[in-house]
Amino acid sequence: YLHIDLDALNTEIAPGIVDDPVPGGLSLHQMEDLIRAMCCRLRLRAAALTTYNPGRDHDGKTLRVSLRVLECWQNLPERASSRTESPCFETGRPPRSRIVWSAPFSR
Repeated sequence: YLHIDLDALNTEIAPGIVDDPVPGGLSLHQMEDLIRAMCCRLRLRAAALTTYNPGRDHDGKTLRVSLRVLECWQNLPERASSRTESPCFETGRPPRSRIVWSAPFSR
């Protein structure tokens, strides 16, 4: 299970988060690299993308970044069954996984 908090990203690329923005977050490239590294080491079957606040995402930046993060995770191959195989370069079948979208409740 992979839990991705959007507030880990730099607020320049993801301003629509639940908490008050804090400078010095990850770039999209860094987030994608972290996701790839996790998927190459672990057999991940589900992911949650959290802390998105559409009320603060006035221009849709955070939504676009969120979709790109999910696409990055979804398009990675499954972990290889053998430790000698490289899961980062498998091709063929798509990963069997589940995506959970978590957003604040509206009242």
